[in-house]
Amino acid sequence: MDVDLRELGSKLKVNYVLEGSVRRSASKVRVTAQLIKASDGFHGFSEVYNREIKDIFEVQDEISGKIAQKLTDKIGIQKNEKVLAPTSTKNIEAYELYLKGRFNISKGSLETTRAAIQFFEAAIRKDTNFVLPYTGLSTCYMFLGGSGLMNANEAFTKAKEFSSKAVILDESDSETHLALAKSYFWCDWDFEKAGSEIGEAMRL
Repeated sequence: MDVDLRELGSKLKVNYVLEGSVRRSASKVRVTAQLIKASDGFHGFSEVYNREIKDIFEVQDEISGKIAQKLTDKIGIQKNEKVLAPTSTKNIEAYELYLKGRFNISKGSLETTRAAIQFFEAAIRKDTNFVLPYTGLSTCYMFLGGSGLMNANEAFTKAKEFSSKAVILDESDSETHLALAKSYFWCDWDFEKAGSEIGEAMRL
């Protein structure tokens, strides 16, 4: 889809846009990234990274670090030494199952939400301490309960269980607080607690 970068930059109130793509072929992955000035389309930099999929977590750290360095060099963004693309698992199978779950939940139908639940559950079986599938399951059940595709009380009870489990596993992950915020909002109508959790997610 073609995007007018000037319009996008104006809407987001940003001067630069980082654009990229990921392509996979068997055990190989190619990541492209380019920094574009929103006002005139000028390319600050354009890079291509070819790596092995088995090293995907190290690749994320490496590429995010290199892009951060480019931002430091080109536009003076202060470098941050913290890991920029953290993940709560090192199990590649669990991670791929989680991504398939995210892909399906984004479609917003009963069939794809059920598929997403299966992928998230499978990811947890691969790594029970991987926090993100729990947040995914919470989102699934909130959608099912809120849309009337499942008994609301039953669905919201499950949603709250999974969001609470996620925070217990890793309260330092912004996704866990966002899941908890959604559960406070949709399941309890507790807007104060929902706002507090959104604030914590944004801070993280």
